[in-house]
Amino acid sequence: MPKKAKQLIAILALIFIGILLVTFVLSSFVAKPGETRSRFMALLCCIIAIPLLAWILLFCIQRLRDKHSLSDSSQDFTK
Repeated sequence: MPKKAKQLIAILALIFIGILLVTFVLSSFVAKPGETRSRFMALLCCIIAIPLLAWILLFCIQRLRDKHSLSDSSQDFTK
């Protein structure tokens, strides 16, 4: 996978995290007192999930590009 694609996915993940942080700060001013904790927990889960999803996306793309077909004579499938 080209280095540019990895950088693009990483930059997009950082942008999404930044957008989440800005929306959290803005929504904390208009939230009712009881809603602040649940919004913080949702933000925390998203901050953890976004890098994980980016890594899974990169991993899947890499595996799909390196996929070998069954017609490859270089592989031995009798093992």
